[in-house]
Amino acid sequence: MARDLCGAVDVVPIPEHAEASDTAAAAFEARVAAVLQKLAVETAGQPQALGKWAFWTQLGMKGEGGDGYEQAAAWAGRVMALHAKSQDAEEGITSFFAKRKPVWKS
Repeated sequence: MARDLCGAVDVVPIPEHAEASDTAAAAFEARVAAVLQKLAVETAGQPQALGKWAFWTQLGMKGEGGDGYEQAAAWAGRVMALHAKSQDAEEGITSFFAKRKPVWKS
């Protein structure tokens, strides 16, 4: 099963022996649990929440006489510049160049 939501694609492989819907449901539940575990342990929650908020806010922007692209792009640039000054952004960049896992502050 694949689902496309604004460019986000995830695949839940259904086992070959999945004759019953409960087997497919168990595969789906296992995939959800794996994604949630990864989000909870391996990512920084606050920057991720900021990114989601910025993304969905951009989608709602409507420009004067246009599609809102220019306004949304300018706004997103300001959000990214503001986030680039955070401790988590500095840690992400530092850990990337040091080839180590980041230790998030938030």
